[in-house]
Amino acid sequence: MLSCRVLDARANLGLTALHYAAGNGAAEALQLLLNHGARYQMKDLRQRTPHYLAQHNNHA
Repeated sequence: MLSCRVLDARANLGLTALHYAAGNGAAEALQLLLNHGARYQMKDLRQRTPHYLAQHNNHA
């Protein structure tokens, strides 16, 4: 199992893998990340959560 530290690693603008999956409508990747402990409440540098990005991109 991956550690939360790896799952919640940040890329440009503070985005995590969960932000990318949610923002791109990648439901299977999103579920995999959540099942392995990715933190859904994390915010990027612009204070956006993965849920916000999913809604903003019409994937919610």
